[in-house]
Amino acid sequence: MRAQLVDGVWTVKTPAQFCKDKNAAIPAAQLAAFGLHEVTIAERPDDHPNRIISPGPLIDVDGLPVRSWSFREKTTEVLAQEHDAAQDAGRLECRRRIFAVVDEMAQINLAAAAGAGLLSAEQMAAYIAGLEWITQMRGTWAGLVDTGADLSDDANWPAVPDAAATLAATF
Repeated sequence: MRAQLVDGVWTVKTPAQFCKDKNAAIPAAQLAAFGLHEVTIAERPDDHPNRIISPGPLIDVDGLPVRSWSFREKTTEVLAQEHDAAQDAGRLECRRRIFAVVDEMAQINLAAAAGAGLLSAEQMAAYIAGLEWITQMRGTWAGLVDTGADLSDDANWPAVPDAAATLAATF
């Protein structure tokens, strides 16, 4: 992208606007002779949770055009939408992780077997450990979302008890 200083304001121009053959390559030195300069993009500022950053106007820096950045505060509606989306992502990640160990059908079959007294004492202990793990998982996701933690990092989630995972795999 190139720009030309017109009446004190940098204006974006394309080389094709200065050439009859719109596909012709014009050397940079020739473009500069006509006052067309390559636009430099300023370093993008760090993100801020309450601001929207977007490309700003062209500014003059040492006689050359530089694309600046504009900021505006996020509205309460935007913040609420982002919060809701983050909550949904946390809830879905929790569900995905639980189902990766014990899917819905296995949970139903385990509950039926436990209710009917068909599990051994060892299996019942593993089943209870699995239920406690699911409770811990459900209690963890909201805190992870609130702190902005990485939901994909296994270290942020409760570990699956080995006995519970082994039992779930048999159902």
